[in-house]
Amino acid sequence: MLRPDEIKGELALELDADLVSAGDFLSCADAFVSLLREITSTVHNTKSADAWYVNVQEGSQVVNVIPNADRIPYGVSAEIIRVTVDGFRALEQAAEFPREFSDRAVGFARKLSRISTRGDNKRFPVRIIDKQRVTSIGRDIFNNSSALLDWKYEDLGTVEGALEAISVHGHYEFRIFEPIWSRSIKCLVDDDMLELAISMFRHRVEVNGLIRYTKDGLPTSVRVISIDELPDPSELPSYKDMKGILSDQSGGAG
Repeated sequence: MLRPDEIKGELALELDADLVSAGDFLSCADAFVSLLREITSTVHNTKSADAWYVNVQEGSQVVNVIPNADRIPYGVSAEIIRVTVDGFRALEQAAEFPREFSDRAVGFARKLSRISTRGDNKRFPVRIIDKQRVTSIGRDIFNNSSALLDWKYEDLGTVEGALEAISVHGHYEFRIFEPIWSRSIKCLVDDDMLELAISMFRHRVEVNGLIRYTKDGLPTSVRVISIDELPDPSELPSYKDMKGILSDQSGGAG
């Protein structure tokens, strides 16, 4: 296994096997580069085919990528790499869309993880390595990616939670943290609703729309139709307040 100080680029894909079939190598390399280009288009809003250079490290199954400084400023390329690595680590922890990861990006992550989870004797570890971290791409990433992508049905409904991150890269979306399922849910909005969503940042909201659910009935995303702000829990009447209100109503009725 390579150490971060041994890679020959800013980010590397390592296929940990003495021999890798041409098909597996090309499949993994294509998913790796395609994922990086997808993240680049989201973070930097560019789909330039020559935004990154690629080299294969001598004596190993390692694909390195180097940013093209004429296309991507250094600070931006560092952010793209950080978002990519953080995204894999987030997918390892939970079936939630990482920041700046589109459906396509999650699909490429799943494609990379499939090699190390298949049941035949051709399975081998797959890792991505930046200058600081080694990140394994294994079964948890495959399972969580599949849970996000393999939604089973859609239905109109409502979810509630705290409106969190807002993204305007490529498309408009925000996320709400849903306390019942203890998960972050992606909410897609049209541009005419963006200002309304921004005005409710960090507030509790009720989101109505077309919801995608997993086979277990967990919501993964919402195509938003309307957003309504909910009162803060501190503004709701307490148990004592409610008891007093009910007592007053009962006394008035007598």
